[in-house]
Amino acid sequence: MKINEPGVLPESNAYFHTSSLMAQKLFFTLGCTGHYFCNEHYAVRRPSYDSFLVLYVVRGRGYCYLDGQRVELGVGSLVLLDCYLPHRYGTDTGWEIYWIHFDGRMARDT
Repeated sequence: MKINEPGVLPESNAYFHTSSLMAQKLFFTLGCTGHYFCNEHYAVRRPSYDSFLVLYVVRGRGYCYLDGQRVELGVGSLVLLDCYLPHRYGTDTGWEIYWIHFDGRMARDT
């Protein structure tokens, strides 16, 4: 699916998945995933989103906020965000990222 979102370039793609009710009761479920190429206008700030996010930086630099502190993300950075909580991430210069939103019963188990 092509994305029409500020800062997301045309070569980007996102894929969405709806898990069965049985799958939702088990382990982990994939919500959506993507490969984004972004310019300096890409930024996400949400009060919540019902999932967890794994984000991997392939090229460029970006940031996320963890416990209110800005954390710089460079090539090879991998971050896990609990999107049930307020979250914020993006890039000031442009980046290429792979990302996965997932959930499931095991996602919150510690």
